[in-house]
Amino acid sequence: MRLVYVPDSFPQASETFVINEIAGLLNKGFQISVVPRITGDSNNTKHARLQYILPLIDVVYNKTGFNVKAFLYGLKYGTQVWLGWRPHKLITHIKNASSIARHVEAIKQQNPGFVLIHFGYDNAIAGIIAAKLLDIPSILWLHGSDMHTVPHRCLQWMERNVSQVVTNSKFSANLLKTIGINKTKVSYLGVELDEFAPRKSSIKELAPTIICVARLGHSKNHPRLLKVFEQLILKIPNANLWIVGDGPNRHEYESLVSEANKDNVIFWGALPQEKIIELLNKAWLKVLLSEKEGLGVAFIEAQATALPCVASNVGGIPEVVENNKTGFLFDLSDVDFDRKVSEVIVNLLSNHELRGKMGKNARARAVELFDEKLHIERMDELIKKLLRNN
Repeated sequence: MRLVYVPDSFPQASETFVINEIAGLLNKGFQISVVPRITGDSNNTKHARLQYILPLIDVVYNKTGFNVKAFLYGLKYGTQVWLGWRPHKLITHIKNASSIARHVEAIKQQNPGFVLIHFGYDNAIAGIIAAKLLDIPSILWLHGSDMHTVPHRCLQWMERNVSQVVTNSKFSANLLKTIGINKTKVSYLGVELDEFAPRKSSIKELAPTIICVARLGHSKNHPRLLKVFEQLILKIPNANLWIVGDGPNRHEYESLVSEANKDNVIFWGALPQEKIIELLNKAWLKVLLSEKEGLGVAFIEAQATALPCVASNVGGIPEVVENNKTGFLFDLSDVDFDRKVSEVIVNLLSNHELRGKMGKNARARAVELFDEKLHIERMDELIKKLLRNN
């Protein structure tokens, strides 16, 4: 049976959960086409899983057809917000609705038996309309950023017209309930535990080393992390901070590092998954002080490699990082946030026994809750259930 994925963009190596889910469902016997709204980071295909799936799937970017009914839906629910009646705004809105109509035709041309949508932007409008026109079931994955930016009326329309809404944490499900989205299932995303694992052959860095793996963009709060690092390095002068990832704010963040600490802060940029696993195994602990987080896959990856985590107490992070057991959580609103976080990191870097104990707890939590196989089984069962009930 052919399953069509409708992400907002593809490939997107930073969105490993989509890549991993496709790989898992391929192994369950599904034929898969991917019809993204826009082309993703086509140059960054170093991710091993991405290299594995690309020869096994069809990726469709060409959208030459047009569906009138989809165009009308796009006028009403597309663009996420009404742009207004000024001529140039109206033209933009019509162009976006036309794009949705072409996207719908591209999805239909794959002759799918099921539509699986990731993120609730204009790609979701197209995926849901295509499923309705084909009279087949569909799943909409909402991850976090879409819940905060897509208008409620649009999300409510999506829920009414999709077979099932799925999200990544209890926090996200509760957030959706507050805006009237109740048809929601939670499936914790996972990692491949044999790949993300503490490696006996790995040798930790000699200098105390903190790692942060996250996109260098909004909400990940890298400037706050750099401020905290400026404080802790006064107590541990040989400490290092590894910042892994890339994004629109990289140059800005690099400029925030003081001249005295430039040798202690390394911006690695975007890396293939294998290199990230290598660095996680060499680092001493993981720190990420996000302002918003639907779940926090980066914490799952770190804990799977037996790294204790220091994090902000926001969103779904407390469902991953167990405070005082696998790491430490702090409220961003605390007036002493920077000092408290800095002191805890200093304590962790100085206490080998505490790091080891928390690392073992972190690995055990990853095995219990965040095994990728558990997520794939849940998705496989849900897809088959919706097909039977259709």
